[in-house]
Amino acid sequence: MKVALYVCRIGEGWSMVLSLDIRVDVAWWLEGGSGRRVFRWLLLDGALPLSQASWLVEQFGTERGMHQWGIAHWQAYLTRKLDFYEQASGEDEARGEYRAKRAAPLCGAFK
Repeated sequence: MKVALYVCRIGEGWSMVLSLDIRVDVAWWLEGGSGRRVFRWLLLDGALPLSQASWLVEQFGTERGMHQWGIAHWQAYLTRKLDFYEQASGEDEARGEYRAKRAAPLCGAFK
């Protein structure tokens, strides 16, 4: 099963979220459903294996300067975390699948 993975910043805090239907999440966060102001929102991957996405969400922590990161920083962060996931889980395809997809730029855009 594949899921979408995105990050959003509300106030000073960041959240990494996986989504079964990104359209619902976009409506919630970006079209006013949540009633909260979203400062930044970025789709990191539109079709990541559920095992990888759930691990990334569990391991997510705010890093210094995240509020200033551009797409290249987020891409490097995701690559670094998936490298660690590959080592921890033994899933050799984790890195290869992600790197093949990353030949193209990230599919999301900042709000």
